[in-house]
Amino acid sequence: MAEVLLPVPPSAAAPWILDLNPDEPPARPWVLDLNPDPDERSRRSARAERDEIDAALRDQVEALVTHLRGGPNPALSTDTQLRYGTKGSLHVCVAGKEKGRITDFEAGGEKGMGPIDFIMAERMLPVGEALRWAADWLGLQPPPPTRPEVVDEGEPTDTSAWARQQWGEATSAAGTVAERYLVDHRGIALEAVERLVALDLIRFHPGHRASSKPGSRSWSAILFPIFDQAGELQAIQAVRLNPVTGRKITGTSKISNGPLAGHGLMLPGDGGVILAEGPENGISAWQETGRPVLIAFGGIVKVQDWPPAGAVVTVLADGDAVGSAAAKSRAKACDAMADRGVTVLVTDTPDGMDANKLLLDPAAGDLLALINHPLHWSDPAPVAEAAPTAWQPVDGDLSARIGALTKDTAANDPAAITAVLSEIAASRMDPIQQRGLLERVKRQTGMSVQVLEKGIKATRKQAIANREGFADICKRYVYVKATDCFWDRVTCEMVTLQSVRNHHWRDMPAGEGGPISPLEVMLQDPHHGCDRADSVTFLPRAPTIIEAPGGLRQLNMWTPPDVAAIAGDVTPLLDHLWYILDQDPAAVEFVLDYLAHLVQFPEIKMRKCVLIIGVPGIGKSIVYEWMMRLLGPKNCTPVEESDLRSQFNDWADGVQLIVVHELMAMEHKEVMNRLKNYITDPTIRINRKQLATYRYENRANFLMASNHRDAAQIEKGDRRYFIWHSKARPRPSTYYDALGAWFDNGGAEAMLHFLATRPLDRFNPFSPAPLTQAKAEIIEESRAGMDGYLHEAWETERAPFQHDLVTVNDVIDFMAKDKKISLSHKKVSLFLRSIGAELLGNKRLDGGRQQKVWAIRDQERWMEAPERAIALAYRSAWTLPDE
Repeated sequence: MAEVLLPVPPSAAAPWILDLNPDEPPARPWVLDLNPDPDERSRRSARAERDEIDAALRDQVEALVTHLRGGPNPALSTDTQLRYGTKGSLHVCVAGKEKGRITDFEAGGEKGMGPIDFIMAERMLPVGEALRWAADWLGLQPPPPTRPEVVDEGEPTDTSAWARQQWGEATSAAGTVAERYLVDHRGIALEAVERLVALDLIRFHPGHRASSKPGSRSWSAILFPIFDQAGELQAIQAVRLNPVTGRKITGTSKISNGPLAGHGLMLPGDGGVILAEGPENGISAWQETGRPVLIAFGGIVKVQDWPPAGAVVTVLADGDAVGSAAAKSRAKACDAMADRGVTVLVTDTPDGMDANKLLLDPAAGDLLALINHPLHWSDPAPVAEAAPTAWQPVDGDLSARIGALTKDTAANDPAAITAVLSEIAASRMDPIQQRGLLERVKRQTGMSVQVLEKGIKATRKQAIANREGFADICKRYVYVKATDCFWDRVTCEMVTLQSVRNHHWRDMPAGEGGPISPLEVMLQDPHHGCDRADSVTFLPRAPTIIEAPGGLRQLNMWTPPDVAAIAGDVTPLLDHLWYILDQDPAAVEFVLDYLAHLVQFPEIKMRKCVLIIGVPGIGKSIVYEWMMRLLGPKNCTPVEESDLRSQFNDWADGVQLIVVHELMAMEHKEVMNRLKNYITDPTIRINRKQLATYRYENRANFLMASNHRDAAQIEKGDRRYFIWHSKARPRPSTYYDALGAWFDNGGAEAMLHFLATRPLDRFNPFSPAPLTQAKAEIIEESRAGMDGYLHEAWETERAPFQHDLVTVNDVIDFMAKDKKISLSHKKVSLFLRSIGAELLGNKRLDGGRQQKVWAIRDQERWMEAPERAIALAYRSAWTLPDE
């Protein structure tokens, strides 16, 4: 069994043997010395211990990662680097000087981490616990537990000044682990987080410290500001996060700086105010209701003085045990508010739950229903009519009309009663406030509250039935079970339930406790509900809802185009294709057939694509843009190369044509393989942000253009790509203006008619794309990118490698200007290393320029040469060997 031995510091007077297990003889005793400087001894011992464990973990890194993540992906792994996950996003180096380095690209890491950091991220452990876990996994005797860090959980002595300093040092939470904490681990919608960022109500601190005391430990943290009622920042609360995963750390994770009593955080909204305990619960309620939320830090008692007399508040209680300290503190705060004339109602939260837990686990309870149907804390306090407050006041005219009611009114003027009930039904007040008004009506008229509540419900039902535009809102959306979201018929996009509710909340008729949720009506109302579908598809010329076998319903995302086919002159179209395809009849015929098939058979996916390469400005993409107009803009989408690299591919959802205007050098094989799948696979999996993934019938076709000859890596035997390298040069701007004028003035209709009537007897959408000269050349040049060409030039001593000395910039410039090939600095550097070139360092060359010079031949000689000799011998890539 391997052992870890803490070294004896040289200053120890005599070693003492510490037996950690007196009942059993230890495999190796720990050495405890009497160092006069125990802190220094502890630090040296800890460093040695960590180094020993780290080295052992690096030797067994494959077994470690496999233990924590499962086996590697053999299809993506190599002898020196193992890849884990279906996409290979976790890279583990198992050989060479970088052995043991782990890089998790899915978690946002790019620089890599060591095995101990990986254990901390995977198991969410602080460094001490991670070391003990690692020692146990390695079979080593674990080190003694270190003294835990003492963190002051109370109000720090630095109070508000330190809080303001920490808040000032923090940055935007957008794109940080603070955002990831809320979205990935707390279930908060990205839209809500983005609004909090815009309101500057959350920030990210990469090194938050509990106090200004020397040695105070720092952590990555999300910060929440805490204000007084005047809006002055008085405190902050920090939630400490794992800097890799964004999860809350184990142990002491929440630290407050500054005084909390009398201070809170108000989130803006419409309707009655909600009082919540803790930022995660408050943000959950804010997201679900759209109402203002006052967040208390340390219990509701901290903000019990905020609501003014006459206000109506909903206390969002945690499901604490009856008689617990938290429950008693909340009861004390509710009593204090009620004694001041505040109308208090409290949610009946399930035991052991809170608002955020309900948001994360809807099966445990409906958070929105919980908030909208609270319990009465005490009898309703009279609402101040003379001094309405900003906390949901009663309309003065309504109060006056209630005061004018009498028992005679109930008997002789029922329309007056109905008018008052209609006004109450249309208002957006908390249930407790409505109950108070009905009690007043009861006292005035003698009618029972039960009868009045029935009148309220009847009035609301009638309001729903008569509400103008409500049916149109429901007709606008289709609920899709597979994605748990809506399809918007107007924008032709998938939208989340939250966004629909937020957008149409004010359009809804009033219900108990506020407006009826749009989702309640759209998904549950049998008369006004929206249409539904089980899954999605894209099938041109079919209806929006397709009745599929087995009683299933499919949403068809295809949208009918609005261009009508009318016979006309298409000479500008033919001339332009003739121009950019170099007057090649076979190339023109193929492209026309491809375009015609898009028009005539939009439901049949072709297993090939068109890629036209040429210099900028010749109009390669003009015809592509015309096709997007003919097929319907909502059935087509332009994409950037970054979209092709992204893990999210919603751009491929619900489209017939994908246009890539500028395909760059695709050096990553993984991206090229992904593009192959999009071109040929009959089904693909759609991965949208914040939505569940789903299988989808792929009917997308590709038209691509590029300014770069090395835009694609093509293998021998490829069947997908029709590639044309245009020799055309840009024409005067008047030429392109005339093309646009033709298309906008009858050309679109004529082009559609021409393509719709073009014979396609000899065109097979599934056959291989024709092999062009440009494609053959690219296949030859695609041996590991451009390595084949570079190797040949180096071996035959041709430009840019005809001299012993080269610079990366000269190689890049030569290939771009002379060969029309774009290479990156990284690619050239990697090639030079692969052929054994030696980097001589920065040398001052002609004109006084300093450049990094490489020796590609006679390396030993040039490594010994002085800078002056190198500068005299250096020749640019354009000079001949004897010059």
